Amino acid sequence: MIVFDGHNDTLTHLRRKENDPVQTFIQGTDKGHVDLPRARAGELAGAFFAIFTPPPPDSPERDSMYGLEFTDDGYIMSERSRIDPDYARQFTDAIIAQARQIEASANGQVEIVSDYARLQTCIENGVFAMLLHIEGAEAIHPDLSNLPDYVAQGVRSIGPVWSRR
Repeated sequence: MIVFDGHNDTLTHLRRKENDPVQTFIQGTDKGHVDLPRARAGELAGAFFAIFTPPPPDSPERDSMYGLEFTDDGYIMSERSRIDPDYARQFTDAIIAQARQIEASANGQVEIVSDYARLQTCIENGVFAMLLHIEGAEAIHPDLSNLPDYVAQGVRSIGPVWSRR
């Protein structure tokens, strides 16, 4: 059986919380989402790695990234402020660069895949496959003119809406 994770927030969380996100992913940690040792232990063949743009560091929303307030009956989700497209592009580009650093530093154990043939090869050879997904399309120009750039960088999935309009 092949186990493939359909969504995780590892790359963004590593960027926000770790001093050395590349080595944290490769060597492992006891916290967070997915890392290479735990993926191996769980027999994960690969995953969709979502890249979402959190509020900027100076935003009052930063401490409540998901905009959730928990109540006795569940939760209330507040509407999120729009995000500056330039900030979203810079953040997204930095996360993609971080993913590329993980790939380059993993000694052939991790590959960012961008087509089915490479995915199949990774599975057959025991290489952990990363599929890049942009969650929320704030980084994409309204006219889609930079979409080919993200495709060239390996992005193969985009969720147009995440927590903002």
